[in-house]
Amino acid sequence: MQNNNIFFLTVNFADDPIGFPVSRNYTADELQNMNSLIFSDSSKGFIYNKSNVKSPATFIMAHSSYWKHPKKFAKAMRDAYIEGYKNFYPQG
Repeated sequence: MQNNNIFFLTVNFADDPIGFPVSRNYTADELQNMNSLIFSDSSKGFIYNKSNVKSPATFIMAHSSYWKHPKKFAKAMRDAYIEGYKNFYPQG
């Protein structure tokens, strides 16, 4: 992940009854300390979860609203990438 600058995003609408957050968002330093990993300074890969955007649909239809509201979901994905990078590499 880190050596090849790969990022993993989990993006769900907050009220999606099937979508669920994977975990809390860790920084690179926290992951290094927990798992004895070493991240190089030149790498850009990261992991991030964003599940706080409310769906425009009702709770029952929230899971299918990704297709009906692609612009809102695309904006959430863009925001997840930006927030995720800043969270994972706060010093960068």
